[in-house]
This record gives sequence, C-alpha cells and structure tokens, in this order.
Amino acid sequence: MMRSEPRLWPIFILIIGLTAGESVAVDCPVKCKCLEFYPLFYADCTYGELSEYPNFDSVAVTELFLSGNKFKVFPRQYSNLKNLSKLSLDNNHIDKLGVDALKGFNSLVSLLLDNNRITSWEDINASVSITKAPQLSSLSLRGNRLGSFNQQLFSESLETLDISECHISTANLNFNDQLPKLTRLWMANNNLSQLDILGLNELDKTDYPSIGYLDLSGNRFNEFPRNFSNIKDLWYLDLSNNHIDKLDSNALKGFYSLRNLMLANNLITSWEDINASVSFTKAPQLETLSLRGNRLGSFNQQLFSETLETLDISDCHISNVNFDFINQLPRLQDLSMANTNLSQIKQLPHIWRLDLSNCSLQQIDLSFSYYKLNLSHNPALQLNFNDMDFEEYLELDLSYCNLDKIDFSRLRKLHKAHLQGNALESINANTFANNIELSLLDLSENSISVIENNSFNSLINLYNLNLANNKIVHLNENLISGSESLAELNLSHNKIQKLTKIISNSVEYINMSWCNISTIEINALSNLSVIEVLDLSHNLINNIPNEFESNTLTALILSNCRLSSIRHNSFQGFPKLTHLLLDGNRLTSPIDSSYFRNNPSLEYIYLADNIWTCDGQYPSFPGLHEVQKPKIMDYDHLRCISSKAIGIRSLSGPLISKYALLLLIIYHFALY
Repeated sequence: MMRSEPRLWPIFILIIGLTAGESVAVDCPVKCKCLEFYPLFYADCTYGELSEYPNFDSVAVTELFLSGNKFKVFPRQYSNLKNLSKLSLDNNHIDKLGVDALKGFNSLVSLLLDNNRITSWEDINASVSITKAPQLSSLSLRGNRLGSFNQQLFSESLETLDISECHISTANLNFNDQLPKLTRLWMANNNLSQLDILGLNELDKTDYPSIGYLDLSGNRFNEFPRNFSNIKDLWYLDLSNNHIDKLDSNALKGFYSLRNLMLANNLITSWEDINASVSFTKAPQLETLSLRGNRLGSFNQQLFSETLETLDISDCHISNVNFDFINQLPRLQDLSMANTNLSQIKQLPHIWRLDLSNCSLQQIDLSFSYYKLNLSHNPALQLNFNDMDFEEYLELDLSYCNLDKIDFSRLRKLHKAHLQGNALESINANTFANNIELSLLDLSENSISVIENNSFNSLINLYNLNLANNKIVHLNENLISGSESLAELNLSHNKIQKLTKIISNSVEYINMSWCNISTIEINALSNLSVIEVLDLSHNLINNIPNEFESNTLTALILSNCRLSSIRHNSFQGFPKLTHLLLDGNRLTSPIDSSYFRNNPSLEYIYLADNIWTCDGQYPSFPGLHEVQKPKIMDYDHLRCISSKAIGIRSLSGPLISKYALLLLIIYHFALY
C-alpha cells in the first residue's frame, strides 16, 4: 500500500485537481469521483460508507474502486460492465461468493477482496467461482480467515495470488493442476511451518511449478525449505520473520534461478550457523541477500559469494569488521550495516551504496568514494572533509550527526544532500558554491537564523529546498532568485511572522505553515511567476489584503489561522484558484457564493471547524452553503451555532446539546 508523506498532501490535491481539469466531463454517481481518459474510465467510490452499490449503467467503467465501504454481497450486476478490468472491494463486509459470482466478468484482470469477512474457501466456492472470470490474472484475498489451503482454488488464468494474513496453518498444493500459470504467490503472516507442494520431491519430474516470486515471511518455518530448489523458475524467496536458525552447506544447492533471498529477523546467531563461507556459493545467480536482524556478531571473513551485489546485515549486533571485500564479495555494490555497535571502521569496500546509519561511529576512513553514503544518526562522528575523496558522490546523508559546520567544496557531483537535525547556524554564498549539481538539499531541524544574500544562487539545478524547523525570522527577497530549477520550498516551523516578497521564476510549491505569520504584504506573490500551491496554515493570519494576488496560484491553504471574516474581494486576485482551505478558523458569517465570482476554476473548498452562526441576521445559512455544496469537501462536518436553541445545528442534522457547544468552544480557543 502506498503512503504519502502527510505534509505533501497539498501537492496531491493539486495534482488531482489538474488531472480532473484535463478529463472529459462524465456522469458520476454520488460519493464517487470519476475520470475519463478515453478509452479508460476510472471511478473512485472508496470510503464513502456506502451500503448500496452505485449505478454505472450509463458509463463504460474500466477500473472501479469500492474499498472501505459497507457492502455485504458481491456486485453481480457489474458483470454488465463489459470493459471492467480492475475491481477493488477490499475492506468491506463481503462474506460469500456464489458459484456464478464472476460469471460474465469477461474482461476482469484484477480483483481485490482484502480484509472482508470471508471465513473459508468454501464460502467463496473457490474451486469453481474464480474460473468464471477467464481473464483474471491477479487475485488478492489478504486478511480473510480462510484457514487451511488444501487444493480448494482453481484457475487457468491466475498469475498473481495474495493470501497473506489468512490464518493458514497448512497448505497442500498442486500448482500444475490448480494454478498452472501462477508466477507470484504471497502467503506472508500466516501460521505455516511448511509448504507442501505436490510432486516437488519427485526427482524425475519435469513439470515443476512456474512460480518465480514466493513470499513466506512472517510464518513459522523452523528449517530452510531445501525442496524449493525444484521450483526451477524461483528467483525471489522471502523467508523473513520465521524461526530459521541454520543453513547447512548445501541448503542452496539447486537454486539455479534464485536472485533474491530474504532471511531477515530469523533466529540465526552466528555466521557459522549458516555456513556462510560455503552455502551462498551454491546459488550461482544470487544477487541480493538480507540477513537483517539476526545476531551474527563480528563480520570477519566468514561470507563468500562471487555473484552477490546487495547485502543487508543491519541490526546484526556487529561490533567490528575485518573483511576482504575484494576477494570475498568481488561484485558487491550495495552494503547496509545500519544499527550496529561499530565505533570505527578502517577497511571499507569501494562500492556504490553504503549505509552506516545509527552505528555509534566516532571515526571512519573514507578514502574511497561512493555514489550514495548514509552516515546519519552518528552524533559522535568526527569528519575530516579535507581527507575525503568526494569526487564521485551523488547522495550524502549526514543528518543528525551534530555538525556545526560543513565543507562541501569538493563534492562537485553531489545531487542530494541530507543535513537535517544538525547544529548549523548560518548559510552563506560559499557554503554550497561548488555544488551546482545539487537537486535536493535538506537543511531542516538545524538552528539556522542567518541566510546571507545569494546563498543558493549557484545551485542552478536545485529542485527541492527544505529549511523547515529552523530559526529564520526574515526572508531576503532574493533568497532563491538564482535557483533556476527550484520547484519546492519548505519554510514551515520558522519565526518569519511576516509574508514578504520572494522572487522566483521556478518555484511552484511553498510551505510556510506554523511560522507565526500575522501579516501579509500585498505584493508577496507578485514575483513568484509560476507559484501553484501556497500553504499558510497554522499561522496567526486574521486578514487577507484586498490586493493580495497571483495569476498562477491554484491552491491556497489557510487552515487553522485566525480569520474571522471573508470579504467579497478577498480572493478576487486568484483567477486560477482550484483549492481553497479555510477550515479551522474563526469564521461566523456565511460566505456568499458571489464572493467567488472571480474564481471560475474553484472546485474544492474546506470550511469545517469554524463557529458559524445560523440564526439572527443569518437565517439562510444552510441555503447559502447549499448552493456551493458540490464544492464544499467537508460539508457533512459543517456545524453552526444557534443562540436561541443554545446548541449546535448540523446543516443536515439535529441540534447537538449545549454541552457539545461548550466543548466545541473550549476546543476552538484551546487551539490558540
């Protein structure tokens, strides 16, 4: 599951808005969002508390997302959607599939039924029902209580199957007869101690399963499954978080296609327990090995492999390293030894990527250069920048290393620099003068209070600059004027107090939330020629200047400020505005829709968590907002105060008690 970083969500809503602007107008059911890019049609009806399926008879849906609702039965009616290729029904209340549930779904390729209420294979008639969808290649039943997996599922088309977290304790499978095309299988986080595959131990057998990707992490395997060597196409095997404590010297013999082996967080207590000097040489194509989280101890010439390129031995209680990387692991390119007890390292390989984060390092010999080096969370580390060969470095992470000064003059090819969480106090024009290739620079969580003029002007390729959580009080208008490629600027959690003019012809997104800003200069955005998103949330702003304007701004975020009123011309200077967030302020008077007459593209408005008044001189409050209901994204959470009834009225519901009103008022003023 993809998770976006919370502070980047304004960018997400902007993208959605722009995408919707390019799409064809469609007839979309209530509580759904639809996009059409012919011949594709996407319908998103997720997490809408729906109990009845929306009607799509008039549109040719190709991908339908119905996750997180209250559906109890499978939607047989959607078999009429002849172009439907993907159907997501995860996190609902479905407990059964009839024999003919999938009959007519002739174009369906992907079906997600994760986290429903299915309690057995028989409940979904798995031996028959899945066969009725002739094109189905991907099926996920993750998180249902299916129990034992003993030849109940049949499909001639299925290529990918996820039955993780399904309370499976035994499995006895005949892949060739049941799932002949299956190539990827997830059975993670079950209760398996072994996986029985019919015919796998027959030495003269030629038609072995075609599985290439097998995830058995989070089970109860005590021994390494030697017989999996007969799965001739197996290239990825995940046995992390099991109970394996040994590998014999021939454990990997016959694994001729295996390229990735994950053995993280097992019960291995030494290199000798896994015969590391011999066992891994038996897998002639092994490229990636993870032993993370095992108690391996010192790393002293125990591991050999002529093919290994990526090795993860983080969290392995390694206290010293004495290893001949060149002769023992000649192809190694990526090494992670994070979260260990190393205090110093004198012998390191010349590789592309090295992770030594959180290692208690005090000294390190960096006579070699790396494309990517992570030394973060080593606060006692003493670095001599002059002794380092930095010519080839592309990414360097020195965050949380207690650095009070840096010298990056020799890092001429550096693309990404992570310096957050240090003790830097100032930046000047020489700090990054030679780093013209930098595209990402993170200086957040330092103590920077002084940024001299032209400090970033040499960074002509800089795309993302993070200065959040510092002590910046004033911004020079030319702070980023020379950074011709800069698109994202984060200044949140500083002490800026006043939004003044900033000059840039490239910045599209600025975050100045939590900066104690109380005043906005009317020309603050006048020289930001391509600005699209401005986040001013959680500030002390109580007024929007009349001439505050931008011809390019599409999203203005003013959540949790101190706005008590909106004038008819407050937003007239933003003709391209699509998103306006005013939730969490002190607004009481309803906003007339005419106030947005100069914002023809406005589609998304947030107004909840204000103390609206719905009586007296504003008796038509619900009516005014009803006009804008399609645009108010948090409409169901709008509440207004009625002094006559001494309570709070929902725009579509009954009065809430006076005690709720008191709690709301206390909560509201506690924010400030």
